Amino acid sequence: YDLFSLKTLEALIDAIGPNAARKALARLGGELGKDLASQLAGKSIEQRMPAILAALQDLGFDAVIEETADGAAPEVSAYNCIYHTLAQAHPDVCTLDLALLEKASDATVDHLSCMAKGDNACRFRFRR
Repeated sequence: YDLFSLKTLEALIDAIGPNAARKALARLGGELGKDLASQLAGKSIEQRMPAILAALQDLGFDAVIEETADGAAPEVSAYNCIYHTLAQAHPDVCTLDLALLEKASDATVDHLSCMAKGDNACRFRFRR
């Protein structure tokens, strides 16, 4: 799958350019998060986290909710990267995950670390 996905992404970038490809990835991620967001409307970020975690796990991520200090923004860590080969070649692939998480959580999400950049996990902080 990696080779096919990589060649497909590169064909997309060649056809529409890197900026438009990044926007397309964000749009796709937003669409993936949209259905989840509608199910979670009116819930706090803490109440949304179990459903967001389940969605990540359904996609193939080995993800967990990290314990944070009282009042700190929630964090999720993924200990695998389902797009690792793609993200190493084209880091904009992470835009898809960020858009999904932001849409589902209705929050800004900070990408604290990235396995494609050599970190031990992909870590995401959800800002209130």
